[in-house]
Amino acid sequence: RLAFRRVLFRSVVALPNQDILVEFDSTAGQRYTMQYSVDGKNWFNVVPAIVAGTNRTQWIDNGPPKTPSHPSTVKSRLYRVVEQSID
Repeated sequence: RLAFRRVLFRSVVALPNQDILVEFDSTAGQRYTMQYSVDGKNWFNVVPAIVAGTNRTQWIDNGPPKTPSHPSTVKSRLYRVVEQSID
């Protein structure tokens, strides 16, 4: 069975080019799924999943193909990351 655990962000920063940088604590070798939403109710997975290389992981939303549009083109975009585990 596949289980998910939410992970807390260390930081979420808008870069000068308006990309969004998300940083979170991680475990090397662990798989994480980044998710985004415009309303906090409907969440979409970013593909592919992230496999952490170290104890801190950074992910950048710079639009397609990760998300449908560049973050600067939407009023708001919410993010969350979940740790995948096999039970």
